[in-house]
Amino acid sequence: MKRYYARVTGRVQGVGFRYRTVMYAQEMGVTGWVRNLDNGDVELEVQGELQKLELFFSAIKESNFFVRVEGITKEEKPIKEQEKGFRVEY
Repeated sequence: MKRYYARVTGRVQGVGFRYRTVMYAQEMGVTGWVRNLDNGDVELEVQGELQKLELFFSAIKESNFFVRVEGITKEEKPIKEQEKGFRVEY
């Protein structure tokens, strides 16, 4: 089990990126949150089994035609034992 804070850069706001991120997280059974930043980036925290996290990050990189992920920076964080689900934060 791992948890990461990640910042995603590129064309990731106004293109449904957060909601697709929630969809991918639910499909892969990982928990956490995602939100837009004022500078046009998106930040998120995600936790789960390492293999599921790798699939999750691959999926959000590809996402859809409108999204263009230019970079993802990750930093490992402490696990949140009681966390359930994955949500959009505002």
